[in-house]
Amino acid sequence: MRRPRLALAAAGLLLLLVTVAVSVLVGRDGDDPARSGAPGTTTARGAAAAPNTDAAPATPDADGSGAPAEGDGPEGGAGTDGAAGTGTDGSRPPVAPLRRDEAGDPALVPPSPTAPGTAYLALGDSLAQGIQNIDGRLRTTNQGYPDVLAARLRAAGTPVALGRVGCSGATVESLVEGARDCLPPPPRPLAYVNRGPGTSQLAWAEDWLRRRGDRPTLVTIDIGANDLLGCFTPNPDRVRACFDERLPVVEAQLRDVARRLRAAAGPRTVLAAMTYYDPAVALVRIGATRKAAIAFHDAVRRRANPAIVALYEAEGFAVARVDRVFRSHRPATADGVVQRTCDLTRLCTLADFHPTAEGYALIGDAFARVARDRVARVAG
Repeated sequence: MRRPRLALAAAGLLLLLVTVAVSVLVGRDGDDPARSGAPGTTTARGAAAAPNTDAAPATPDADGSGAPAEGDGPEGGAGTDGAAGTGTDGSRPPVAPLRRDEAGDPALVPPSPTAPGTAYLALGDSLAQGIQNIDGRLRTTNQGYPDVLAARLRAAGTPVALGRVGCSGATVESLVEGARDCLPPPPRPLAYVNRGPGTSQLAWAEDWLRRRGDRPTLVTIDIGANDLLGCFTPNPDRVRACFDERLPVVEAQLRDVARRLRAAAGPRTVLAAMTYYDPAVALVRIGATRKAAIAFHDAVRRRANPAIVALYEAEGFAVARVDRVFRSHRPATADGVVQRTCDLTRLCTLADFHPTAEGYALIGDAFARVARDRVARVAG
């Protein structure tokens, strides 16, 4: 019964996001009172700004000290005054042209485990396939963070052969157990059947890594966000109760995944994972979901991400702090938090929480910061 409950919860969240897409467009700068105008007044866009009764002051951070949040600035992908969607120096990250021939994308075919040079496998869910809303439908793209990371590594002098093997919609459970269709389906068949534990994404990756041996390799993984999305409901007490129940399970599953990948990997394999950004943070702008959205955001930033960092680092993984890139490490009501996610996803225009090309570019940069030197060492 667990999968139907997750599907129903995800459907409920989608309906809420459809609502927020309209509401956020009405009060697009509502998380910053200085830009939006006083509660109930009319903004420059001619729309009434919603009251922000729980908003934190713009200057203090989580500890109330007024100091910049940890991760703001170069490591976090943007300073407190940096424009959303820009790099650490204020410039927009380079974005590759969108490939229209999806099925012809060479990154959809993983490199041979015996291929020379440095191979790169991108494991996980929809983010590992660069899923974006293009022309009104979700599509696999060549603009995801794996393609960006591969380009950054090549530019730094380490050519890599990329293979994206993520499954859109994957959970930690389906990564391990299989038995799940990828939605949207990939443009061409995946390397694994995904119909049971023996044909799952993880089982395939373990076998590939064992055959890879001591050849230079990079493996990235993003997984677990779909497991926790099901915890969102308009009731904040239920949000917290769900995290109490589900997070320990997800944490244990992730630890097992990390250990299995580490055990299968050779001595010249670099493993890297990422923290979560909060895909539902814009719901703080809707009165009926505001308290629940704050509870969900706090659970992600105070509980889920610290647990993820600790368990992956304990297994020798590099960890890309994507939460800092999206400012999800700061309180939901802090200045710029909602707008940052609106700018790096299509959450506030199309109710789609997948990153835009610029959002993916910044995620790729976050991976590059923690993995580039490690990959250069094993490749050398």
